[in-house]
Amino acid sequence: MVAAVGLLAGCRLDVVVAVDLELDGSGEVTVTATADAELLARVPGAVEELRLDDARAAGWTVIGPTATDSGGAQVVLSKPFGTPEQATAILTELNGPAGPLRGLTLTQTREFAKVSSDVTGEVRLDGGLAAFADEALVQLAGKVPLADQVAASGVPLDQALGLTVTVDLPGPIAATTGAVADGTVTWTPALVEGQATPLQASAVQEDVNALRAQDLSRWALWGLAAWAAVFALIVLVVALRAVRRRRYRTM
Repeated sequence: MVAAVGLLAGCRLDVVVAVDLELDGSGEVTVTATADAELLARVPGAVEELRLDDARAAGWTVIGPTATDSGGAQVVLSKPFGTPEQATAILTELNGPAGPLRGLTLTQTREFAKVSSDVTGEVRLDGGLAAFADEALVQLAGKVPLADQVAASGVPLDQALGLTVTVDLPGPIAATTGAVADGTVTWTPALVEGQATPLQASAVQEDVNALRAQDLSRWALWGLAAWAAVFALIVLVVALRAVRRRRYRTM
């Protein structure tokens, strides 16, 4: 579909890579590919010829292809992760050795009641459609299939293929190179040969449970200190009474 979309003017394929990171380090990577109606009209076998068994075997949940309201088709792939390291591995798996998502990495650090989440990397397209092709297929064919036809069509790749990356981090966004809306950071890089778009975002979230535990600990210490003070006062009163009794008896 990626190769075919550039063949004819007006056809378009939009791909959204979304990462949702939770406070505990778990989350999900979702890839949504949407082909417009003109692409399906001019490449009628694009949907029927999709082979997604390998994706399912690799742990991806696949929904679709389903029809869109505008007459196109959409495929959604999602894969959960338990740690930021697993998320990074999934993105590496998704990108392959020469894809446009370069060094996309998620990290998360904890300092008692503060959780800092970061994403770094860049989008850079090298080699045109080769970035989206299977490496073994390229080596076997000696070139990128249909790349010559795409180049001959005169349609710029970034007009035929759209890529959007979104990251949802826990907590307020502290710094980013993307656009922020409702806590989600979005990048829409131009797929121009050799042009890099930096992907950077960081967020800091206070761990409410840790803060509550800290407050409970403080209250417990204060309660213990208060009980110790009352106990000491009682001991002092009892001691004073004992002294007075001894003096009274000796008189």
